[in-house]
Amino acid sequence: MTVKLSIGMIVAVVLAALSQAAGASEADSDLRVASKHLRAGDLDKACQASRDAVAADSGSASAHFYLAYCLAKLGRSDEAITEYRRTIELDPGQIRAMNNLGILYDKAGRLADATAIFRKVVKAKPSFAQAHNNLGVALEKQGHVDEAIAAFKRAIALKPNYAAPHNNLGVLLFESGDPDQAAHHWREAARLDPKYASPLVNLGALNQRRGKETEAQRLQKRALELAPNRVEANLNLGLLYFKRGELDSAVTYLSKADELRPNDAQILNNLGVAEYYRGNYRTAVRTLMRVVKIDAGFARAWDNYGLALYAVKDYGAAEKAFKRAVEAKPDFADAHYNLGVLYAYNKKPDRAMTHFRRAVELNPKDAEARHNLAVMMSRSGPDGLFDPEAELAEYEAALVLNPDLAEVHRSLGIFYQTQVGYVDMDKALKHYRRFLELSSEGTERNEVLAWVGEIEVEMARRNGE
Repeated sequence: MTVKLSIGMIVAVVLAALSQAAGASEADSDLRVASKHLRAGDLDKACQASRDAVAADSGSASAHFYLAYCLAKLGRSDEAITEYRRTIELDPGQIRAMNNLGILYDKAGRLADATAIFRKVVKAKPSFAQAHNNLGVALEKQGHVDEAIAAFKRAIALKPNYAAPHNNLGVLLFESGDPDQAAHHWREAARLDPKYASPLVNLGALNQRRGKETEAQRLQKRALELAPNRVEANLNLGLLYFKRGELDSAVTYLSKADELRPNDAQILNNLGVAEYYRGNYRTAVRTLMRVVKIDAGFARAWDNYGLALYAVKDYGAAEKAFKRAVEAKPDFADAHYNLGVLYAYNKKPDRAMTHFRRAVELNPKDAEARHNLAVMMSRSGPDGLFDPEAELAEYEAALVLNPDLAEVHRSLGIFYQTQVGYVDMDKALKHYRRFLELSSEGTERNEVLAWVGEIEVEMARRNGE
């Protein structure tokens, strides 16, 4: 699970000032009514008054501008785009209409159109800092990072107290591998606009990555005070609490992020994992099922879905999920490992060994995979034997990787106690005793205690002889 940064929203639509010359026309009167309703926040009435102005004077660029603005605020973007285009046809020098049209193109995903019109704006008015910022956002979304950085820097040069380009430049500097300079710009954005949530989200994410969890939590919560519906802040707080093991809080924030951005596969995957670790396995199954329906190629989600299904003992479905993970990502070591565990549980050692071996090939430093591969070697082949030397080599490799892996010591104790040609009771006792030091209460611990007792009695008897 990863924290996410947040690039700042492009500037809000800017309402053009109206000329109120003496002897204003009927359209001008309607626009004053529209302006009054806009200030009062009554968008429907403002929109109707703007329509009245257009009806009174269809050649009024201001009337079309006001109507476009109201439609955009009401979320009727297609209609707003039409009206802004009409505004520009009537008044080709209407820079703010062009800027606002670019914003709507950007929101609609028409990035090439947005870029083209923002370029026209900055060419017509090079000092328009907001348009340089907006151009940078559109360029960044298309992967034109160097040009976007230049646009943000130009916006800052033109208007040093403008917070948005500082935040946005910080995001690109971070992604380019310069987190210290990124933090500088985020701090500057937060200083310039204390009510701007984005730089706080980003500074919180940076602190989170650096292990400064207390500061990260403070910043994300401050961001949520300013913008309670900020998806990234809820997501990052959920991930922070998950890392701390505070699973109830993790689920609370991740659920809020899911509510705010439904059907986001990454958020849902994180939520499903949190529910799994909270022990809500059936909820995890339902949540992770949603993920793989949204993104059938999401290998990690298929693997997590398989683990949740395994936990509710739906082994057939779990096997299919793990296989789908491997299909989506053939070099996915964890999915091969989990298939190995599933086959081992279902007493299919040869299949289990195949997947543990593949997991080890893909991740040679996985001590548990090496241990499990060795255990499957002991259960495979004729008469329960496969290759004792290879089995021992895997146990020893696992211990090199993790000397404190209790299960390896238990397995080595069994190996030296029972394996023909390798029996060595002193080594068996050494590994059993180390297992007991590392393990807690449980059936296996009681078994090992009994075996230690038997060996000690037998060794004492032999020494007495």
